[in-house]
Amino acid sequence: MVRNYTKPQTVAEAKARLRASVAQIDYLEPLRKNPWPVIGIGLVGGFLFHRASKKNTALTTGLFTLGMELARKWK
Repeated sequence: MVRNYTKPQTVAEAKARLRASVAQIDYLEPLRKNPWPVIGIGLVGGFLFHRASKKNTALTTGLFTLGMELARKWK
């Protein structure tokens, strides 16, 4: 059985391929496709980070309060 092996890339070729593939990445694509969930995740993440960075605060109480406020507004 004969196997065909691909020729290993040189370092310069690998770097060129990596740069070409990175240039094609669109980091804002998820935000353009569905902006509201991304904004919501950002807001909740910011809220959690703010609550976690404070000293002597209960994170679960803050989340419960936030959930109750959102439920009241959507009614």
